[in-house]
Amino acid sequence: MTLAQIRWYGWGTLTWVVLFAGRAGTDDDRSTLFTYGQQANYLKGNQQQRWVAMKMLHPLIGAASLMLLCAPCFGQADDPHIAAIAANLSPNMVKEGEPVHGKSLAEAMAEYHVPGVSIAYISHGKIAWVRSFGVLGIGGAPVTPDTLFQAGSISKPTTATAALHLVQQGKLSLDADVNTSLVRWKLPTSEKAEGKPVTLRELLSHTAGTNVHGFPGYAAGTPVPTTLQILDGAPPATNPPIRVENTPGKQWNYSGGGYVIIQQMITDTAQKPFAELLGEVVLKPYGPRIVHTVPVDSAILKHYVGTYKMNPWFSFAVTLRNGKLLIQGTHQPNLEFWPESNTRFTFVVDVDVEFVRDTNGDVTGMNVLQDGKMIFARKQ
Repeated sequence: MTLAQIRWYGWGTLTWVVLFAGRAGTDDDRSTLFTYGQQANYLKGNQQQRWVAMKMLHPLIGAASLMLLCAPCFGQADDPHIAAIAANLSPNMVKEGEPVHGKSLAEAMAEYHVPGVSIAYISHGKIAWVRSFGVLGIGGAPVTPDTLFQAGSISKPTTATAALHLVQQGKLSLDADVNTSLVRWKLPTSEKAEGKPVTLRELLSHTAGTNVHGFPGYAAGTPVPTTLQILDGAPPATNPPIRVENTPGKQWNYSGGGYVIIQQMITDTAQKPFAELLGEVVLKPYGPRIVHTVPVDSAILKHYVGTYKMNPWFSFAVTLRNGKLLIQGTHQPNLEFWPESNTRFTFVVDVDVEFVRDTNGDVTGMNVLQDGKMIFARKQ
């Protein structure tokens, strides 16, 4: 899914604060493209929202470094500006003439039952500072600026950028009927559309009249729907079918479903996987190390379990736990593998592993790639 919504604090001319609040969890929504890490849950009132923090996108698109708060950690906020923000968060809305009653970051976290938050402060198009506080969960490890969280709706601006890239190339039109670009799926006609076609411009601006505000996600180990199943609301998708429920162009209505239609348009037009295209035209040009994960069946993963010997003194142990691969080097911690394809995985930011099979399909080893160099580790 390509859901993206960034909450900006301290909105000013060129000064933004991005706050990611939550905790790393076990609910791995693998249908979200551009997942850079574990899940963060942000509780607001009775609504649970999901935020995904990705490694620094374009300075004007967003930032992601995660921070969690606990009392002993507040001492780290020695910068007066950081301390001022942590001590007094303004409410979302203030009635004219009424006093502003802010709360501290610690108070907000306690109210929403969140063990941590992450703040990146952007000023004049650059990240001025990032501060991390707290832990991943009760009794968990401390959060750092490199802590990985799930990405969620932050992918909307990246999706929009990719769509406009194809518009600039003349491959998509902002004002043509979207069905002229959709190949494997068509947006069904609706009486509520009053004969008006839906356009890419309307989908991008949430004025197409499409439904489905957002998506609850999928727990780890449960079936993950394809994009086409999401579009039609077919099992295992948990959303209703994505359809037109208001006259296109008539009014604004936030629609995550509309962005799934854009995803399908991009995929059909570019004729390549959505995540691959987004990496090429949006994320890679700005320099970050981008990791997007794909679901890999446990039947495939189990063939990778084993010991891989790099040299007489060092080897990797690959294990499978709760449907996820873990890798542990000699005298090193056990780390989770992030699948980029059925054969290629990453477990730290700058190290990739490609599993190797022989002509019989048996796994014989893995190539470890780092800094342009490749070392083969043979499966024992």
